[in-house]
Formats: sequence, structure tokens, C-alpha cells
Amino acid sequence: MDGGIVSNLPAWSFDEERELDPDAITLAIEIQTATERRLLSKFNWLAAFVQTGLFGSSELNLRAAGRAERLVLSTRLSLLEFDLTAAQAIQEVEDAERAALVSLDKWLFRRPEAYRNACKTTKALVDDVLETVLDQSSPRVRVAIAMPDKGFFKSLRLRYSTGYDSYHDEGLLVPIEGTIVGHAWLSGDTLFEIAPLPQEFRMDGPEHRLRRKAVRQDLKWILCVPISIGADKRPRFVVQIDGGSVMPKDGRVDTIITRIENDVKEFFGLLAETLNELEDSDGLEK
Repeated sequence: MDGGIVSNLPAWSFDEERELDPDAITLAIEIQTATERRLLSKFNWLAAFVQTGLFGSSELNLRAAGRAERLVLSTRLSLLEFDLTAAQAIQEVEDAERAALVSLDKWLFRRPEAYRNACKTTKALVDDVLETVLDQSSPRVRVAIAMPDKGFFKSLRLRYSTGYDSYHDEGLLVPIEGTIVGHAWLSGDTLFEIAPLPQEFRMDGPEHRLRRKAVRQDLKWILCVPISIGADKRPRFVVQIDGGSVMPKDGRVDTIITRIENDVKEFFGLLAETLNELEDSDGLEK
């Protein structure tokens, strides 16, 4: 809805709904005119400054709890085109509708489905390795994709997971500092730890007390594999895998970790083109 005087894009109006339902998503729809899409230069910066001062920044208006996505409907028109014909107006609306449907389909359906299927396939790969090497199945393996929420720089979200149904840490926001997955994200190296975890990976501090309570209680081991896509060597996300079965204390552990790491990286390498097409760093604006 048009926020008017208080806020042009009042996504925060639905904070309570998103807090009550972690799966709820608010779509904040904004119209972007041809004038607004112009790049800043030494000739137009003052007008942009006044515009932001008077009407605020859409990014700030969008700040809200939970999942809120901004869908930008771009138009070739400017605000004061009063001589617009009915045919031109209809065409502009139809073009914006088609572009919005493509964006929504990708961001809300195809992207999550691709990642969830990737988590399920990764779990099947891990199960196969454990059964082959240990000659036993491990039904308590979980897989999640850890990546930062938009605008967040100190944390990662465990998304698109499989195997988390009976646990409290599904979709958990975890700090980069003081976690295995955060260390893997920063270093770009695969990390494996057996419970009890080292002190530096236990999310120390009173600010994380609720997160510590949510962490899996029957955790026996955790493996984090950072995944890079394309020419960028920085991780795009981290595949976090953990299990509730005790790992053997012999050379078979190295075999297991090496095989899982190779299989996971090879699998996501095959998905690289698809995931790259689905991943827009700016979300729905693209």
C-alpha cells in the first residue's frame, strides 16, 4: 500500500505477522520511473538528494523484521506524462506485470526449489558415503545452505534445509564470529569438527543464549563446505552438514570427509550455471 507521508514503502506494518509465522513473506511493491533510474552524476545529485530528503529511502522504509522483499516495477514513463494515451498506459502495465511475474517465479519458487532439491541430493550423497565406508546407514544426517540475509554482514541464515523437521534450529540465524560455518565462510576452507565442539565455535556470549538452546542436542559431528560459483573465489554460500551418529576414531574419518567434500563440490559445480542465474545479489530488483 502507498504509505504516503509517514513512509513510502511501509513494509514494517507487517512485522508482527512475520514474527508469528517464520514462513510469511511480505512483498513491498514499488514503482520506479525512468527519471528515478538515472545514475547519479555531478549534474543531478542535488535533485536526488532533495528527493531522498523529502520522501525517504525505499531501503530504509523496507527495514522490517522477518522476510520482506522489494519488488520494483520499472516503467519507461515519468511522473508528469499527462498526455499518455490509453494504449500506452495499458502496454506499460502489461510489460510491468510480465516482468514482475518472471521475478516472483524465480525468487519465490524456482530459487527455493533448486536449493531444497540440492539439500536433498546432498543428504543422499552423504548417506551413500557413510553407508559405503562404515557399512551402516545414518538416518540423522541434516543439510542446510548457509548464506547471509540481504543487508546482513555479521551472520548467516541456515536456509533450504532437509532433515530439520524435529529440531528447533531450522532457519536459524547464526553469527559468523564463533561458529564453524562462519569460519568456513570467511576462510573458504572446508571444516570438520566432532562434538563437543571447540570453545571458539560454541557461540559464546549472553547475546547468543537463545541460539545455544536451539542448537541440536544430539549433535555428534559437523562439516561445512564453502561453495564458490563462477570466477569469484569468495564463497557464495556454505553447505552445512551434521549428523547424530558417532564417527569412527580411525582413518576412515579422513576418507569420509574427503569423499563428502569432493562429492558436494562436484555436485554444486554441476548446478553452478543454474544457481548463478537464480541468484541476484540485489534480490527482486533485477
